[in-house]
Amino acid sequence: MTILWNDREEGRFVCHILDTKTGVRRTVPKPIYSVSPDGKWAVTADFARIQAMRPGYGYQGIPDPCADEKAPQDSGIWRVNLETGDSQLIVSLADIVKIPFAGETLEQNWNWFNHLLVSPDGTRFIFLHRWRKDVGTAESRARTGFVTRLFTANLDGSDLYVLDPSGHTSHFIWRDPQHVCAWTKPEGRKAAFYLFQDRTRNVEIVGDGVMPINGHNTYLPIGDSPQWILNDTYPDRTRRQTPHLY
Repeated sequence: MTILWNDREEGRFVCHILDTKTGVRRTVPKPIYSVSPDGKWAVTADFARIQAMRPGYGYQGIPDPCADEKAPQDSGIWRVNLETGDSQLIVSLADIVKIPFAGETLEQNWNWFNHLLVSPDGTRFIFLHRWRKDVGTAESRARTGFVTRLFTANLDGSDLYVLDPSGHTSHFIWRDPQHVCAWTKPEGRKAAFYLFQDRTRNVEIVGDGVMPINGHNTYLPIGDSPQWILNDTYPDRTRRQTPHLY
């Protein structure tokens, strides 16, 4: 078994990789976010940037070197070779803001990437592009909202596709290599879980009237085709969450 965990060493974020059988531990010079099915590579975001833009979702201890830039060229998503430690910036914030939202580019907003997930067959990955108009203080950023759109891309960052352009994407999961289930609010439709077919405009509601609340959804790998969704709810006023199966 191999265990991976992120850490902070000598002024940078890293990832440790431990072989539990041999006890051999090595370190790659980048933290990781989502690992490929074969365990040979990973994709990762800018944890310092995430922490600066939405405190509590990134890592503390290292300031964002691009804190004064709204869409920096040097911040984005990297592909990391877990065998060699080599990494490559494959999607930058400076490039993503040039893709229009509601007919306008986004250079005037404060941008970041969050929540990366590799597809089950390792051919593509998904990520959220988020932005807000005003950066404010750390306290205000923790309370104020933002806009989100969902992208998919090839392993090298090519063939970018805006899978959910609504601006409301929240939790999501790959059902299979071609479909993504996400909580969102498509234009002209109510907020709910929807099933998207990658690189198409095919979308259909999931659990209509049964899963009416946003939650952390995942498919259970039972049988050849995933049919069961394990989900939960946000904490209620007593701080209790309700897990459920659909």
